[in-house]
Amino acid sequence: MTRTQIRFLRQFFAATLIFAAVLVIFYVIAGRHIVERMKAETTYRQQYGADWKEHYSEERHITVQEDHQKLLVATGGLVMLVLLCYLIYVQVLPKRSGRRRSRGRRQSFSLPS
Repeated sequence: MTRTQIRFLRQFFAATLIFAAVLVIFYVIAGRHIVERMKAETTYRQQYGADWKEHYSEERHITVQEDHQKLLVATGGLVMLVLLCYLIYVQVLPKRSGRRRSRGRRQSFSLPS
């Protein structure tokens, strides 16, 4: 294997590992919470119609407004999580070297006189 292939495999493995970690963290911390609350709200809307908010507040012991605020904070946390993972990814990968110059001589262009 060449050095370039090894570097590519290392970068690919690091990216895959970070992506898997993000998915696991997303699911464990916030994903289940967000999906469960959204499903509950949809179910209450379908089941009770116009007065679904009162039933939602009585049975879940939280107002719809407070629930939406919690969903907003959880979604913001997910955005921060993705940003953090990107920053870690940038730090893990080796720095790319500068552009390589061709060894051949460039032709200069001149206008005919």
